Formats: sequence, C-alpha cells, structure tokens
Amino acid sequence: MRAQPEAGIGAQEVTTSEELEKLILQNGFLNVGTVAGFLSNGDDKQEFLKVASQLQDDFPFVFTTNDALKSQYKYSKNAVAVFKPPQRINEKYEKPKSRYPSKKMNVEAVRKFAEEAWIPLVAERNEKTEGYFTRSKKAVLTTFFEVEFVNPPPEDDETPQQDQGKVKQTNYHLNRLRRVASRPELKSKLLFSVGDLESNKWKLGKFDGIDIESSKSVSVIETDGGTFVMTDDFSEEAVKSFVADFLDGKLTAAITTEEADGDDYNDEL
Repeated sequence: MRAQPEAGIGAQEVTTSEELEKLILQNGFLNVGTVAGFLSNGDDKQEFLKVASQLQDDFPFVFTTNDALKSQYKYSKNAVAVFKPPQRINEKYEKPKSRYPSKKMNVEAVRKFAEEAWIPLVAERNEKTEGYFTRSKKAVLTTFFEVEFVNPPPEDDETPQQDQGKVKQTNYHLNRLRRVASRPELKSKLLFSVGDLESNKWKLGKFDGIDIESSKSVSVIETDGGTFVMTDDFSEEAVKSFVADFLDGKLTAAITTEEADGDDYNDEL
C-alpha cells in the first residue's frame, strides 16, 4: 500500500530525509514515482496542495517546508521534483529525480510532466507504463523474459522468499539494456523496456520465426510499421547490432503465422 496523504490536502508532509526516502522506497515497491514539493508556507504551497488533491489518484504526493530538508536536496527556492522508483533504476545510467521546469503549477502541466519523469530509462511494460510508450510515438525495444523485481522484505516467516535467481537475471538484462539505452544518439530515436515473457507468449507466439515455447528471452522492436524480431541470443552486443540494423533500415518486419499461411491478418504486438 502506497503512502496515504493527509485528509483533505492530497499530499503527505515530511520533515526529515528518512521520512522522505522511506516514502519514495515504499512507492517504488509499487512501481510508481513520487511527486515531492520543497516549499515555503505561502501561495506555492497552496497551489501544490491544490494540484495534489486533484492528482492523488494518479501519483503519490509529498511535501516539506523544512529548510534543512530543502537544503539537503539542494533546493534553495521552491521546487517540485519527481523521484523515480529507486528499485527500478541504476544511478550509473540515469538521474533518480527530475525537477519540474516551471514556476507556475497547474494540474495538466504537472500531470504531463510527472507521467514522463517517473519512467525509468528501461521501464517495465505494463498497464502503468503503456500510455507512456504509446504517447511517445517512438520505436520501442522490449526484451521479454521472466521478470522479477526486488520485493519488500517479508512481513513474517510465512511469506514466501523471493527467488533471488530471477532477480539476478532481471538485473542482468536491465543493465545490458541500460548501457545501450543511455547512448545519447539513441535517446531521440528509441525507447527501451522489459516485459514478462509468460504473460506475453500469446502475443509473441503469433509471429513467424519465434520459438516461443523454448525461448528464455525474446527481443523485439515495435513501430507503427511493424514488429522486428532479434534473432541472436540476448547480449549487450546483440542488442547494439539489432538497434544499428534497425536504424539503418536493414531489418524486415516479422509476419504473423497466419500471414505466413496466406491469411489476411495484421494483428501487431
């Protein structure tokens, strides 16, 4: 359960870095970012709380008026920042937070900024993030495998222990994708993501050339013009080559098994 705002104001107040970091971590376990206001007791605070009350169902909001805490996060003036889920990022490749660029706050501007800013460099494809990928209009490279992110510590001895092997495999895929995705020349051309293989087998299995039952991972690039399948086993070098060939126009879009059989079918992933 994510942090709950104070009744009637839409945001939870914090006074220490420990409180703030705990809430950011707590929200991160739910795969959602945190919108934080570093404010003075004045009009900006009231505007922030007004926005928070209207968007609290979309994002968790927190705020502080504590000068020491603002200074600790290097905000000497009023500021709003969006923190990414710390469990879903690697600070070697991306910044953990982004500052809202305007002094004026309104609901739609904050919503639009937060919807983009909380997404990790390599995000998980799911119902929370799909709108981001759709809105971007960019090609999206997704690697599908048995995804397992770090869970909160178990509350009792009866809670099943997390499979650390799956967590390790997830980090293995993520860090190799991050190394490619962080290249400056690609940021305007491609988005990168991971997705759960098991729950997407029915989609991926429609494409000719994918042995979905024996594959441990499948990488594809999706565009408005079709879906392209990486034929090599997953590795950083394979992803680099796959992306380069895609951008050079050397790849042919995959066809569905129905199309291969001659049926009139064009159901994209």
